[in-house]
Order: sequence, then C-alpha cells, then structure tokens
Amino acid sequence: MTTEEIQLQSFQIIAGVGCARSCYIDAIHLARDGKFEEAEAKITEGQQHYAEGHAAHAVSYTHLRAHE
Repeated sequence: MTTEEIQLQSFQIIAGVGCARSCYIDAIHLARDGKFEEAEAKITEGQQHYAEGHAAHAVSYTHLRAHE
C-alpha cells in the first residue's frame, strides 16, 4: 500500500467509528426522552458505520500482514 492508500484507509476507519459513536450517543439521548424506536434506529445506523470502519481496518490489517 502506498502512503496515500494507508492514509485513506486510516481516515475510513476513523470516520466509520466516529460516526458510530455519534449515533450511539444520539441513541442514548433519544432513549432518555422516551423515543425508543428512534433510539433503536440510531443504534442500527451506528452498527452500520462501525461495520464500515471495521471493514476498512480488516483490509489494512490483511494487506500489512501479507507484506511483512
């Protein structure tokens, strides 16, 4: 991987888990307000973002392990 590709993968990881964190925090606030269906939707959205970040990490990790 080039330096630019590593930077892009790193950004994708950070963006994915950062969005997931925001969704989870939003879900907490919605649940506190009794909006449980909306909170559940935010949790599902957060899980999707987390999966995107995890996938980017897996690609990076697999590539780096293959070139040790």
